[in-house]
Amino acid sequence: MNPPLIKSTRLATLDEIYFLLNRIRMEEDTITKQLLSAVCKHHSIHLIFSFESTLHFLETIGIIDSGSSGSMKLLSPNKNLLTSRKNLSIGLFQATMSYLNKAENLHQLFIPDVLSFRQGTLYIQTLPINATAPFLKLILLHLQIAEQSEGDINLLSIKADYIPFFNPYFDNNHITRPKNIFVSYSGKDKIYLEELRQHFKTMRDNNEINYFDGGMIAPGDLWDEKIKQHLQQADIIILLISVDFINSGYINDIELKQAIEKHSRNECKIIPIVARECDFENAGIGKFQAIRYNNKSLQNCGEDRDNAYKYIIEKIREGIKNLKPFHKINPVNTI
Repeated sequence: MNPPLIKSTRLATLDEIYFLLNRIRMEEDTITKQLLSAVCKHHSIHLIFSFESTLHFLETIGIIDSGSSGSMKLLSPNKNLLTSRKNLSIGLFQATMSYLNKAENLHQLFIPDVLSFRQGTLYIQTLPINATAPFLKLILLHLQIAEQSEGDINLLSIKADYIPFFNPYFDNNHITRPKNIFVSYSGKDKIYLEELRQHFKTMRDNNEINYFDGGMIAPGDLWDEKIKQHLQQADIIILLISVDFINSGYINDIELKQAIEKHSRNECKIIPIVARECDFENAGIGKFQAIRYNNKSLQNCGEDRDNAYKYIIEKIREGIKNLKPFHKINPVNTI
């Protein structure tokens, strides 16, 4: 394993990093690490405590460089980061994620010496506790991994999707998050959608899944935005197949396109369920193994339809058990 990206429990705040980088820019190629340390000492006691860790971090993600003479230099592409604190914050987290995604070592950002994690709550050991933007907090908030807890400025609430990611590093108690299920369907198959939704109730009550279909969009919501959002979050995408489904322009151009792109990145599992018989096997979705009860569509199951749904739920449970975790986190553009 590579050396930790953050080597100390003390991390500079955004304002302190802004000050440090400005001094390097002002005295480029002339200020040594020792002189910069003395300058930082007069600016902030906390910055001098976190000085070594901060320099290591900034060099690792390619913001600054130490020349052979020992002088500090702000690398040219990063000079625009100092036009505002907003640009600096965005630039820092994007550079961090670029480094981690290349190294496939996202966990290096979250080492136990810096953080303590208990069942969805993260305590960040950064001083001073009233700093406006402790750097690690900034990273987690910008990446939308966590939300600020209302009761304590030192606590972050990790979003449910990311709780399992933290457990291998901070907790012996593995917490499995409910899997996100999205159902893609044609409005002509509403009867089968409503029946399927009812049969998912036990899995929802047991917190095995978060379930969504377009019929759950509330009046006044932006329906296209909601569908795309839930598709993006989905672990399992169910296709309720019928001739109207395969002839739907929106399903083909938006839902199926996004689903297949996610599947190609190993971010979701696609499961077709045949509502009404049609020639879907020769369509693009024919490569995905469909669930059929006694080799019948739901329409053809007649009075045996409840058993068909029970069989579908059992198969989806099996699919969930076989899901592989996907932890790669992409930067969120906040500009």
